[in-house]
Parts: sequence; structure tokens; C-alpha cells
Amino acid sequence: MEQSGCGDRERFFERFKVPNVAAWDIDAIVTPLEQRVIADLDISADGTFTLHDVALALSCPLTDTDLSFMSLEGIPPVSDDEVRGFISDSYSRGILSYAGGENRYRLSDFYGRLDIFAIKEQDEWRALPEVSRNAIEGWYFDAYYDGLDWDAEGGKPTDENILTLDEALQYIEDNDGDGRQAYLTDCDCRSLKGDCEKPTLVCLSYHSGPNSYPDRGVSRPISSREAKAVVTAADRAGLVHTANPWGVCNCCNDCCYLFRARERRGSGPVWPESKHIVSLNTDTCIGCGICLGRCGFGVFDESDLSGRGKASADTSLCVGCGVCVSTCPSGALSLSDRERALQHDVAAAQQTEKRA
Repeated sequence: MEQSGCGDRERFFERFKVPNVAAWDIDAIVTPLEQRVIADLDISADGTFTLHDVALALSCPLTDTDLSFMSLEGIPPVSDDEVRGFISDSYSRGILSYAGGENRYRLSDFYGRLDIFAIKEQDEWRALPEVSRNAIEGWYFDAYYDGLDWDAEGGKPTDENILTLDEALQYIEDNDGDGRQAYLTDCDCRSLKGDCEKPTLVCLSYHSGPNSYPDRGVSRPISSREAKAVVTAADRAGLVHTANPWGVCNCCNDCCYLFRARERRGSGPVWPESKHIVSLNTDTCIGCGICLGRCGFGVFDESDLSGRGKASADTSLCVGCGVCVSTCPSGALSLSDRERALQHDVAAAQQTEKRA
């Protein structure tokens, strides 16, 4: 971790907002050349810089005595193609972003770069020591959690909703009808944490344009038919469909930041919003136990299977995804509207009190 004669290491760490937990592995995530350019950029008061600023930073000699990279006139000897190639590569890697206007840019930060690094360069991310990955991923989750607006109206820091498979398929159909292009990306949560061995190439988005994943080459366009196949396969794998105005994710409870933040916050069915709840008909339950393996939220109790040969369900833990319903061979499981089910339970409790 030696400092070059040109780039200021401390300035790079400050400008790129690198956390201490990433200090020893930063060269694998941000190249030494990128670090030097970030440190040496002449950044305007509005946080932007130009093509020429990048050229000047690229031309900075590697040591105090090696001036071979500078022309006699002090004009950067690097070619226009070299500068634009550096910018193009750094943009695709999440190092810098377009700032609007012709040839104006601004720095990204470590948080944004790490997301792309874990998705686009998964082998390199996995090659880091496990202790480093765990520390960096833990920092990333904390940053995500702390960045949520927990004071938002209704207790919903983001507009996330849990969908059934049919609702997810309809979501895709509606977006296709509106002429919106679907893009497929590896799940950043499972790419970063990767504890559950569930598939990662399952995230759909409908957002493009400057600084988006499709524009950076992280996502690829797919057809509506392919998008439906993705969520159908994700459902078979036991993943939970969540949607917001920009896309559909297929989540697990082990890795995905949405459900990990939900657990830490204790936000229950409020966020991500859960409109459904499971019902169990013990008369038709055959005690096969498939629901136990499908549910990642502890709704079903294994002990009852060995005792009564029937499943039991703690519906207070249900997120209403329907993943268990789709594979119940006896049809003992079904989803109902959460609000109506709650009203029914309240009414039934009141009737019981009256009879007592």
C-alpha cells in the first residue's frame, strides 16, 4: 500500500469515501491508476470535472523524478483515445458518473462501486479473503440501512411491495404494455453476501439512461417473455417477488437487504408492504412438509408434523409471498387479503368474548 509519487492516498480515500474496512483490499476494487486519477483530479466547487481534467490527472508522472509522461510544453501527452478509453472503462466500473452537459463528470463513491464490483466482477469479489468480504459487506448493509428514510409517511422508507407469482407476471405484462424495456441483472444482495446459494441472475428493472446499470453495461435487455420466465424460475427456486416502480426483485431472506432491514427494524407487513397472508386448512393437510422447505420466514412448525402428522402455521410471521402455496400438493394452503383476514380474526374474537 505505497503511495505513488503523484497520487495522494489520503485524498483518494477521502474523495471516494472508502471505509476503513476496505483499506487493505482497495487495490482489488479500485485500480492504482484509478486511485491516482481520483486523487489528482481538479474538481470544481460543484463537484464536477471535465475531459481535460482527466487528461491532466492521467498525465501526472508516476514519481517525482520520472517526468517522461509530460511534454515540454506541459500539455498532457496522452491521446484523446486514451483519455476517453479511461473514462469509458471507469464509467462502466462505477468509478465516475455523467454529470450532465458535454464532457462533464463527477466521482461516484466506494458504495456505488462496490455494488457494481460484486455484480460485474463476481470472481474478483469472491477472490478476496472471506474475513474481508464479511467486513466490507457488513459495512455496506449498515450504510444501506442507515440511508433509509425510516421517518417516511406510513413507515415505508421505500415503495416496496411483496407480490405473488401471478402479480409479478401481471406487473411484467403491464410494463410491456406501456412499452417499457425490461433489463436483467444479477442480484446485488446475493452477489455481495451469497449465503443461500440461490440463483443470482433474477433482478428485473425498467430504468435506463445515463448512470443506470443498463447504460454501464451491468444489465442486459430482455423480452417480456424472458422476464416472465425469470420470475417463474425464481418462484420455483423459492424466491420472494418484490416490486417497486422501477422493477421486480426476487429475494431470499438470508442475503437480501430488503428483508434483512425489515428484520432489523421489525417493520412486519408494513415494509415491504404485504397485502396477503397464508391460510392453512388442517383438514386437507397431508403432512408432507414441503411448506417447511419453501418458507424462509419460519411460518411452519416441523414439530407438529412428527406429532400430529399435520403442519401448523404461525401466520404472524407470514410475508404473503405465496411461495408455499404454489407447491402444496393437497391444496391445504391458500392466500387471502391480509386486511380482510385481520378484520375476520377480530370479529371472530369478539364473538368468542360475547359467548363467554
